[in-house]
Amino acid sequence: MGAFLRLPPAVHVLCVGSFVVSAGMMVIPFLTLYLSVHLGLGPTFATLALGAHGVGQLLGAVLGGVIADRYGRRPAMIGGLLAAAVLVTVLSQLTSPVAILINVVCFSVGVACYRPAASAMMSDLVPPEDRPTGYSLMYAAGNLGFALASGVGGVLAQHNYGWLFIADAVASLSFVLIIAIFIKETRPAVVDRPGVVEAGGGWSHVLANRAFLRFAAATFLTGMVFHQALSTLPLQMNARGLGVEHYGRVMSLNGVMIVVLQLALTAGLGRFNRALTVSVGDVLVALGFGLTAWAVGVPGFAVSVAIWTLGEIIHAAFKFSMVSDFAPPELRARYFGSFQGVYATATAIAPPLGGLLLTQAGPEWLWAACAAAGLLAAGLNFSLRRRLGVEDPSSPRAPAVSASADGAAP
Repeated sequence: MGAFLRLPPAVHVLCVGSFVVSAGMMVIPFLTLYLSVHLGLGPTFATLALGAHGVGQLLGAVLGGVIADRYGRRPAMIGGLLAAAVLVTVLSQLTSPVAILINVVCFSVGVACYRPAASAMMSDLVPPEDRPTGYSLMYAAGNLGFALASGVGGVLAQHNYGWLFIADAVASLSFVLIIAIFIKETRPAVVDRPGVVEAGGGWSHVLANRAFLRFAAATFLTGMVFHQALSTLPLQMNARGLGVEHYGRVMSLNGVMIVVLQLALTAGLGRFNRALTVSVGDVLVALGFGLTAWAVGVPGFAVSVAIWTLGEIIHAAFKFSMVSDFAPPELRARYFGSFQGVYATATAIAPPLGGLLLTQAGPEWLWAACAAAGLLAAGLNFSLRRRLGVEDPSSPRAPAVSASADGAAP
């Protein structure tokens, strides 16, 4: 634990905030059940709404990245969370399908806006060699909150779905107070380097980094797979006679495993090549989701969740650290915004596509497709094992993007 305790105090505060906001994020895990069963809008609309959540996340990731790099990490985090608190309260009162879709998009913009700023702040505060440790701690804290949200949310949803929306709003406002009181601005001074921040606002640098784009493609594939856990997995469990409380218990296993194993696995795997480590995680994701096709009862679904959770644990620290390796300091939030935007794009596509496969082709085809996507992602990340943090020679514009040493806040 010494490595985690030696992190700057601001990192610990940031992790506490991650726990608080994740503990209150009870709406999204139960959104498909709320819309399809409670409001009676059906599984097709429910998965479409989760796709709208992905659209909002994409817009929010891009917007948050720009705000955090130009104006500071704190404005992006505070503004996004305040908007989310207001919009999730409004969402609890809506019954019109069109109004629900619009609100879900806007709410998701707010939620996603703070994430690239928080990720960039971690890179600002922590030197490159300690970033896997920092991201592991933040991820473990967030998933401890998610485990609480899944377990408690399942119980609350049985009695009154309205409590999920209240918890979400309170958590967002609590994190705003934590940021306002305890966290100082960490944005590095802007360095005018040719080829970095240009007329394209820095996005041209991201698009010219072909190694990063390959990494982003792998992230998109695994994002498509992971989002089945929030969209089609609860629907399949429901079809096999397992209700919302069983889904909550199974998903709480995911959070508990991350809390228990994240820090130890990060310390044990830190000496290995990051791209190679992430590719092993991809294989576990493919195996875990693929086995869902044969899962029966709570134990069967728990086994499949446990396997892909191991892959998620491996991803957690090292994928975020890889983004930091690719990004120059003045573009950190944009790189994180791009990374999270790719994941959000998967969020927009995965639920409706997964719902279509589940209802039209059957669960076997859905989970086979998940396994194939995970294996393809493993191949892409494996191909980066000798190129991580090194400029793609074929890129005419991107300067070297190895990890910067100026990680401490000014």
